[in-house]
Amino acid sequence: MFHRFPCIIYGQAVFCRMQRTPEDASEWQEVIDARGRYHAVNTREVWRYRHLLRMFVWRDIVSTYYQTVLGPVWFVVQPILTTYVFALVFGRFTRISSDGQPQAVFYFSGVILWSLFNESFLKISTTLKTNAGILKKIYFPRLILPLTTIIASLIRFLIQYVTFIILLMYFAFTAENGPRPNFHVFLTPLLLVVICLFSLGTGLIVASLTVRFRDLVFLITFGITLFMYVTPVIYPLSTVPLELRPYVEINPMTGVVEGFRHAYLGSGAWSWPAIGYSAVCSLGVLLLGLFAFNRAERNFIDTI
Repeated sequence: MFHRFPCIIYGQAVFCRMQRTPEDASEWQEVIDARGRYHAVNTREVWRYRHLLRMFVWRDIVSTYYQTVLGPVWFVVQPILTTYVFALVFGRFTRISSDGQPQAVFYFSGVILWSLFNESFLKISTTLKTNAGILKKIYFPRLILPLTTIIASLIRFLIQYVTFIILLMYFAFTAENGPRPNFHVFLTPLLLVVICLFSLGTGLIVASLTVRFRDLVFLITFGITLFMYVTPVIYPLSTVPLELRPYVEINPMTGVVEGFRHAYLGSGAWSWPAIGYSAVCSLGVLLLGLFAFNRAERNFIDTI
């Protein structure tokens, strides 16, 4: 009935590709096999493994600060310390403008958005390497791991967002020229979706490349630092010289950061063309990342 039995044994799991006769087709319930190079994302399969997704999200959140003194408080302490350093170095020493806003709330708004992108991108780009042990032992949709990172990063952002709102309310009532939120705050989910799509797409591209080019990992940290300086995190877009502004505006993160600050602080500018450009770029990068990730998924176990 079966012509050959090429099997791979990982622990207690056995994966076989069996050549079978047509009359045996009714006995099969599921076939795990390498799909085509251009197959789309199997959303139904990802939904079936949603319990695994929840478990991985919980694992990421708990393991990050496991056996630490402050625990989840680090979610808030880290952006506060980063904000203080930015305010000290760029606000006091180099005297970079904060667009007329209190330095604390200006830098904090940029830090939490950048942290959402930065943490998501870095973890997704190395997800195949860091999870190589489990990937070699059991099958599940590989896209679960990048999605886990996105959801865990959003949970961290929400905790930091609550801190930001408290800080915003304090300066709104105490500072003479404090922040003035407007109705664009209700479009915050749109900005978060754009950031998540962009970080997911870029992370998947790098993750698929690091399967073959291991030395690319060493360039990631350096490259992401340079990318931050072409994103208006530590400065407002209005202070960029006109001849250099096109190079900053081509960055998909620029319109998102500027829009977020305009919505909550009243500074900067909410530009629908810039937001639309960011959304289109993020969607394009995501599609490219999914294609690269799907293509690398077919044989990454052999090279990881």
